[in-house]
Amino acid sequence: MSVTLAPGLLDALEALALEAAPHEACAMLLGTRDHIAGYVPSRNVTDADPARNFEIDPALLLRLHREAREGGPAIAGVWHSHPNGRPEPSDEDRARSVEPGWIWLITAVTGEETVTGCWRADDNDAHRLAAVSYSIETG
Repeated sequence: MSVTLAPGLLDALEALALEAAPHEACAMLLGTRDHIAGYVPSRNVTDADPARNFEIDPALLLRLHREAREGGPAIAGVWHSHPNGRPEPSDEDRARSVEPGWIWLITAVTGEETVTGCWRADDNDAHRLAAVSYSIETG
């Protein structure tokens, strides 16, 4: 199973990760379970160490859910960065994953280099995140 990303989306997210370093950056992903069409950046509102944790602004999350119910784009997942980390879910990420089927894009930042991994929350157990391939949508 593969996920397609809208043109320019990955570049924009990776730029956000570089800008936020050494803190984690975060955003909500919009689209479907197989295609990420857009994103909405969020302030990282974590009360914990922002270099190792993230929390999406709850007001943003509520707004996006409301907009989706009113016919706007659906929430398809979450993106965040791991400064000086790996592009894979941490134990904390797995514990916080509560939406079955959501896509998790995770961008690792080392210096000026970025690497992004793609994961999907299991349909029956959202805490289980499985690696999935992704590609950039063309023309």
